[in-house]
Amino acid sequence: MKKNSLTYIDQESVKSDFKYHLDNEANSRILFSARFGTGKSTFLNNFFSQSNNEYITLKLYPVNYSISHNKDVFELIKYDLIYELLSKYPEKVDLQKNEYSSALVAQMFLLHGLKIEPLLKSILKASAPESEVYTDIVNQLSGIVKQYSNYKEDVEKNELDILNRYINQLKSYKGTAHEYDEVSEVITSMLSNVKRSLMNDSDDKSVKTVLIIDDIDRLDPEHVFRLFNIFSAHYDSVTEENKFSFDKVVFVCDYNNIRLMYEHRYGKGVDFSGYIDKFFSTELFNYDNRKYVKSRIREILINKPQGIPEDLLTTYSAFSNSSFYRAFEHILLCLFNINAITLRNLEQFTCYDTPSYSFSAGSNQYPFKAKEYPFLVLTHLLKRLYDVNSLEHFFKILSKKNEIDISLNADFTSEPQIRYLKEICLDFLVDNKIIFSSEPVGDLEAKGMIVLNEKAVYYKLDRNSSSRMRYPILSNAERNQTITQLKEQTNVFEFLLEALAKTENLVIL
Repeated sequence: MKKNSLTYIDQESVKSDFKYHLDNEANSRILFSARFGTGKSTFLNNFFSQSNNEYITLKLYPVNYSISHNKDVFELIKYDLIYELLSKYPEKVDLQKNEYSSALVAQMFLLHGLKIEPLLKSILKASAPESEVYTDIVNQLSGIVKQYSNYKEDVEKNELDILNRYINQLKSYKGTAHEYDEVSEVITSMLSNVKRSLMNDSDDKSVKTVLIIDDIDRLDPEHVFRLFNIFSAHYDSVTEENKFSFDKVVFVCDYNNIRLMYEHRYGKGVDFSGYIDKFFSTELFNYDNRKYVKSRIREILINKPQGIPEDLLTTYSAFSNSSFYRAFEHILLCLFNINAITLRNLEQFTCYDTPSYSFSAGSNQYPFKAKEYPFLVLTHLLKRLYDVNSLEHFFKILSKKNEIDISLNADFTSEPQIRYLKEICLDFLVDNKIIFSSEPVGDLEAKGMIVLNEKAVYYKLDRNSSSRMRYPILSNAERNQTITQLKEQTNVFEFLLEALAKTENLVIL
C-alpha cells in the first residue's frame, strides 16, 4: 500500500546519524522510531534513493497482511519480495534457466523416465502373437525390478538419510518458521544476483541489502504483535541470520506507541524491553526532525493556497512577515515542542486565509467582520489543524508548561509576539459592552483591569482611527491601584484559553 509522500525537508545531521547507525556492522536489525506524521517514510525514501549505489532496498507493508492467517503471511511475504525485486531491479535479478547436455538428459530419462514394460510386451507379442508366455515373462521381470529397488533402499538407508529427508520435508512445509522451499531459494538467489551485479557496476564494493518493514504500528494491537512474531521467525535462532540473507532489516514504527499497545494487551507489569529488544541489535534509532520542520514552517505555509484579502495583506500575510504571522508561527512552534503537531498536520493545512463570517456583540447592532479581529483569524487557521476540543486541550498543556513571561512593573516581554497574542485576546476578554459599543468612552472607562485565573491584567483602550473598533492594549498597573496578592500576569496560553471559550459563544450573523 503506497502512501502519499510528505514534503521532503533536508536534514543533513539526521541523515549522517542514520547512515552511521545503518552502516554499523553490529546493527543487522534496526528499529527506526518516530511518531506518526513526522515524515519518517519520506525521509527513508529520500535517504535510500540518494544512496542507491550503496543499498539494495526492498519494502514490505504489514497492513497488507493484517487479514491473513499466519501460514498465508509467510507466502505473501515471498510474493511481495519477488514483486519488489522484479519491479526495482528487473535487469539485475538474472533468473537462471538450468541447461544440461543431451547425453545427460538421455541418461536421466533412461534411469527415471522410460517405461520399459510396454516395449517388452510389444516385442514378445510380435515374436509369438498367439502365445501368452510373454505376459508371465514381463510380470516376472517387473517383480525382479521392484525387489531390486526395495533391496537398494534397504541397503542405502541410514540415519543421515532419515534426518536429511525429515529436514527437507520440514523445509517444504509452508507456513512454518523453518520453511525454505524452492521459491525461498530463488528469492535468496535473486537478491544475491542483484547485489553481485551492483558491486560489479560500482567502485564501492560494500553494497548492502536492506529490508524495510514500514508502519507496523498502524495496525490493531492483536495484529501488530502477531506480525512482529512472524517477522522474528524469519531469523535463525542459532546463527541469527535472516532467512533471505538480508544484511539489514529496518522495522519502522513508533516505539512509544508499540509500548502502550503492549501494556494495554499484556499489562504494565510485563517486561516490554525483553520483547522489543530482539527487533534491534544495539540501540533504538529515534528519528526527530522537529527542528528542521520548524525552520521551514513559513516556507510550507507560503506554498499553500492564499486567501488573505488584499486590504489585509500587511496585517496577516506570511509573505510580509507581519506581527500576526510571527505570533501564529510562535504558537505552531510551541505545539511542535509538545509533539502536538507534525509535518503531516502542516501538509493537510488547506489554505492560509481569513474567516468570512460576521458576528454581533455588545449592545451594538452593527455587524462586526471576523476577519478584522486577529484572534478570530488566528483560531480560524488553527481550526484547520484541530477541532475546538483538541485545541483547548493543547492550550491547557502549554499553559502549565510555559513559564510566566511578563511581570507587572517590569519590561513587558522580550518576545513581541507574546505581547501581541495577549492583546488580540483582550478584544474578547474585556467587557464587550466597552469593546463593541459606539458610545463615547470616558477617561475612567479608557483604563481598566480584568482578573484572569486569579491574576491581574491591566489594559487601556486605543481606538483605531480608521474604524469604529476599539483595541485594548496591555498597560502597567497605576501606582494607586491595589494589587494585593495578584503579583504576576498570566501565561499567554491562559489568555488564549479564556478567549477561545468566549468566542465560541459569539452570535454569528
